[in-house]
Amino acid sequence: MRRREVIGLIGVPAIWPMVTRAQGTTKIARVGVLLSAAPGAPTPLWNQCLERLRLLGWERGRNLIIEARYGDSRPELLAAGAAELVALSPDLIVAGDSQTTAAALVQTSSIPIVMVGVSHPVEAGFIKSLASSGSNVTGLTNQLKDVDSKALGLLREAKPGIDRVGVLYTPRIAALLIERRVPTVTAFSTWVRDGILMSYGPDLVEMWRDTASYIDRILRGARPGDLPVQQPTKFLFVINLRTAKAIGVDFSPTLLARADEVIE
Repeated sequence: MRRREVIGLIGVPAIWPMVTRAQGTTKIARVGVLLSAAPGAPTPLWNQCLERLRLLGWERGRNLIIEARYGDSRPELLAAGAAELVALSPDLIVAGDSQTTAAALVQTSSIPIVMVGVSHPVEAGFIKSLASSGSNVTGLTNQLKDVDSKALGLLREAKPGIDRVGVLYTPRIAALLIERRVPTVTAFSTWVRDGILMSYGPDLVEMWRDTASYIDRILRGARPGDLPVQQPTKFLFVINLRTAKAIGVDFSPTLLARADEVIE
């Protein structure tokens, strides 16, 4: 159940004027997509982007060709996928995280790259600044360097006395952590549905929808270096009560009331 939304001050371009402008376009665009997921894995977040693109006038089978490559969390597959996409000379490449962005940049410095959910784009050398990338990369950052401290604070509030914290990079191990009664927190709300206890971070659905605005503008001639990198505009606090009961965590009514969504 959704309780509240935290909206930031940084907005995205209005959609409906773009929809009007997009109608009647004769350009056939080719977009490459590089994801770390397993080949053929369901990609509901990418589907959100496709739906927003449709509203903006770009539709698969009519004026949009999608070429997707998957890394299956293996660096060698990401490198090969990036090389294959560049060889196809797409109008732009969508990179789903830091690893895919880095892999794409190894292969091209000229094809526009729209990154999604990259945590430290300046520190990683992808861009010079959020205001002006100075490269062929633009897109959205998930701002995890700021979000992580908030998530850790919520975990300590839910389970007082925590003084040692481990860092893991995959939810496949959620069942093992539940079995060992280990409380967990992540920045990704989708992982809470896999059994992680709680999350605080940017709304991934909105992030992927906003990605469509970048794709649209670049396909219409905008240069990546002229488009500022967008920070999250909406954050979600999600709790999994099933996991809480399984590991013996009792959320206070106050903390539950602050949640945007509670999975029961």
